[in-house]
Amino acid sequence: MPWFRVAGRDEVPLNRGKQFSVNGRDIAVFNVDGRYYATEAYCRHQDAPLADGILHGHVLECFMHRWHYDIRDGRLLDHIRGVRLETYRVEVRDGDIYVYVEV
Repeated sequence: MPWFRVAGRDEVPLNRGKQFSVNGRDIAVFNVDGRYYATEAYCRHQDAPLADGILHGHVLECFMHRWHYDIRDGRLLDHIRGVRLETYRVEVRDGDIYVYVEV
């Protein structure tokens, strides 16, 4: 089944991110005002862990070189057109966060 439990809601702090390993993939889960989003875990520039970045609403700023991504669809908002993070569907069920990852 491609839905995987990654954490309880309280494990991803408000307006922050946290990295998890899901079905062999590193994924960053973000909590934006109580809504959850998931992307691949590393910046496309030099592989900085995105969960350590700074959230400005739905815009994630990579801490290393200040690249900006929209975590809703993975689009890079500056630098190089067409760069996009892989994103994953997220559901909250009974207080737990689930991410859809193809097997």
